Parts: sequence; C-alpha cells; structure tokens
Amino acid sequence: MEPDVALSFQAPFDPKLLQPGLRRLLRPVVVAVCAGLFLIAVLFFLAGERSLAVWLAVGSILGALLLPWYLASEAIKRNVDRAGQMHAYRIDRTGIQTSGGFSTITLSWAEVTRLEQRRDQVLVYSGRRSVQAVPTGTLTTDERALLQRLLPSRENKVASPAGSS
Repeated sequence: MEPDVALSFQAPFDPKLLQPGLRRLLRPVVVAVCAGLFLIAVLFFLAGERSLAVWLAVGSILGALLLPWYLASEAIKRNVDRAGQMHAYRIDRTGIQTSGGFSTITLSWAEVTRLEQRRDQVLVYSGRRSVQAVPTGTLTTDERALLQRLLPSRENKVASPAGSS
C-alpha cells in the first residue's frame, strides 16, 4: 500500500455509539466492587445477620448485571449537548486522527490496543480505560473498502463480535 493512502471523512458525533465501549470498560470495575459487596454479604450471613446478607447479596448481583448499562447511559446523557456536532476523521497507515470542536485526538497504531468493528462503527481502544468511536455508517462502499485496507495491519487487534450493533 502506498504510504500516502488515507481515508478522510466527516460525520456527526453520536454519543450512543460509545455505549458498547463504555459498558465494556466499566464492567470489570463494577463487577469487582459488586464481588466485594457479595463477600461482605457472606460475612454478614456467617455472623447471623441473614436478612441484611440476603439484601446485600441480591443488590450486589443486580448491581453487577445492571450498573454498566446504567452508568454508560448516564455518561451519554452528559454528552448529549455534543450530539450532531460534525467531527472530522482521518485514518491512514500511521493511525487515527479525530477533530471536533476545539480538540484533536491523534492515536498512532502503536497506542491502539484493540479495534472492534461493529455494524456502523469501529471502536478504537487505547490503553485500559480509553475508547473512541469512529462512525462508519455514512461511508460509501469504496470508503468502507479503503477502511478495510487500512485496518488489516492491525489484524491481531481487530475483533468482530457476533452480535455487533
């Protein structure tokens, strides 16, 4: 591939595209906290406080199941004012650059830890707690083909979940 091949496009920012990535990032933290609460419930149960232990155990299980979805939707509500703002994206052999408002984010491929292709977006993970959504729903067939040509060098980092959305 030639060194100057790049895909540049503009798309409106949609905070809801971040929801799957946010849930994935929040899940380990929430599960760890809820596991700790469950262990406390076991200690209360062994100490004879059975009623409190049951409520705490049920709450920790429900929290582990529901909190990632709730926290991700709350984060999206905080970013609703940014919805519809146009962002410029540039993807080339060196990495991904996103510009929107007064900020520009540049990620080199070396910083990217994982790429997750979904139906209308590519989630770009960098580090353990950072995710960026690149919308692909408005790309033409030729642009999608170019995107696929630019991403294969990251093959070991690309995941396509079965129930992608």
